[in-house]
Amino acid sequence: MKHSYRRDYIIFLGGVHGVGKSTLCNDLTEKLNINHYIASELIKQEKEINYGDSKQVKDPNQNQKILVKKIEQLKSFESLFILDGHFCVLDKNENPLELPIDTYKVLKPKAILVLYDDPEIILSNLVKRDKHKFELSTLQNLQTKELEHALSVSRYLNIPYENFKSSEKEIEEICNFINSLK
Repeated sequence: MKHSYRRDYIIFLGGVHGVGKSTLCNDLTEKLNINHYIASELIKQEKEINYGDSKQVKDPNQNQKILVKKIEQLKSFESLFILDGHFCVLDKNENPLELPIDTYKVLKPKAILVLYDDPEIILSNLVKRDKHKFELSTLQNLQTKELEHALSVSRYLNIPYENFKSSEKEIEEICNFINSLK
């Protein structure tokens, strides 16, 4: 039996690369029994590409169309899930690029959570994980834009918004926030 999609079933978890979104999603999946999906993985599946360690996005508008298509497919059988993604990406010159607000309008998340942290911690995470070193100023700028755009999206969609410092995250507080949305 297919579940009918309702607007309030996607929780969008944003944050820059290396801030801890996947770790948090794994914790939430275990604690709340909610599936999670990674936006870039869904896009990669469709495009059959690998972005590599640079994190630069060549065609963000096309990627967002692919993401919307993949989420529509998921909604046909998934009733509640967390989508791990971004509100900004880096262009080919490593400048932050806001993703189109229309993408989030179509995705219709119930709420937005954004992780942030000290850029030095994120940089260390990225070096360990991806062996790629960004300029600290690039990460600072990207994170600032990510937080600003996420808040703008939540205001535009009139949905709840919370941000949490990754290195201080209180899993119970985040779980309570998610449970309050049901």
